[in-house]
Amino acid sequence: MKAYFSATLTESKGHKERYDKIIKTLQDLGIEVLQYGSHQVSPHELLNRSDDDIKKVYRELDKFLKDADIYISEISEPSVGIGYEISQAITQRKPVLALNFEESDFHPLATIQGLKSKYITYKKYNISTLEQIIKDFVRDSKRKIDTKFILIISPEIDRYLEWAADYKRMHKAQIVRNSVEKEMENDKEYQKFREQNKH
Repeated sequence: MKAYFSATLTESKGHKERYDKIIKTLQDLGIEVLQYGSHQVSPHELLNRSDDDIKKVYRELDKFLKDADIYISEISEPSVGIGYEISQAITQRKPVLALNFEESDFHPLATIQGLKSKYITYKKYNISTLEQIIKDFVRDSKRKIDTKFILIISPEIDRYLEWAADYKRMHKAQIVRNSVEKEMENDKEYQKFREQNKH
């Protein structure tokens, strides 16, 4: 399993110690941490980068997010970038853990705290509860992570998916998934099967 961890830019030693504990807990669970988040870049460096450099950074962060199975963000400080990443992770149906340090003066936006998506978990934490929160999230995420498989399609279907991806600005895989989910909803026999096998 791969995790993308992102945290707000900060010079605070206390924040860094908590960030390090998050990463170590993930690594101890055998999870590959793809990125330490934007904490690796100082605010001064970021502000003095060219537009091309900033675009390159965002392309790299998008790739980390796409490659990750789960997304963990530390949201005890305000960050527009992390809000964007949370939104992208949910859109990509990746389990999201939003961590807010209980002693922080910052209160995250109600849109994060009150999101109803099954893909997001919002938790207040302290040093003694952090490890267990992460373990519980990883355990629960394993039940939510999508199964990946190779689908062989005709050239005409591929042509349609290319067109739809450009026109609707969605990944081809998401278009296929939406179609299958719609078929599932309309399949009365499958719905009957689900009802009979609820436990």
